[in-house]
Amino acid sequence: MSWIPLRKEWRPASRATEITYDPPPVGSIIAHELRALEVLAYDQRDDGRTTVHIRRIYGPKIKAENDHAECGLTYRGRVMWHVYINGRVPLCSCCGDPWPCSRVMDERQARVDLSHMADQIAKAGDGQCYSCGEPITRRQSSATATEPNLELPGFPPPQFHLRRSCRGGLSRYEAVRRAALKGSWSPLLATSDELPLNEGA
Repeated sequence: MSWIPLRKEWRPASRATEITYDPPPVGSIIAHELRALEVLAYDQRDDGRTTVHIRRIYGPKIKAENDHAECGLTYRGRVMWHVYINGRVPLCSCCGDPWPCSRVMDERQARVDLSHMADQIAKAGDGQCYSCGEPITRRQSSATATEPNLELPGFPPPQFHLRRSCRGGLSRYEAVRRAALKGSWSPLLATSDELPLNEGA
């Protein structure tokens, strides 16, 4: 039996499931990683973890499953379970996978990405804060990336206010820089202590 990593971003159709922190009874149908799975049995392990043996009913094939579409999920501690009410699983009419299916999830993500990109383009002008979109004046503390915009090729290096309300945008862009620059990445600020607490809200 093999462990299947949780895809935290997927949730089954609203009102199709009940949420519980108690392990669902054997025979329950649970929603997990774009799939509907039947709970077959539980095994307590010596290391404190539990393996729940499951059978895939709907959804894409699991790499670790056997010829009967069975495999195991191993977890530790409290887990949030999405249990289909009365075993009824809403399915996509096109592909037959639990709703929302992977195609719908991809379309939703594409809409979010396009919206985010349009928002960032509006803030990417020279002298604007890439977090809040407001102009950066000479009297305001700011940080400027050392390379052209990594999210929006062709745009100038992003600048950020160092006030508290813009820290989230700066941190998010630092994650983008770290992933893109890898070994040559160095933080725009030496430590978070350099961010002033009293400038702006």
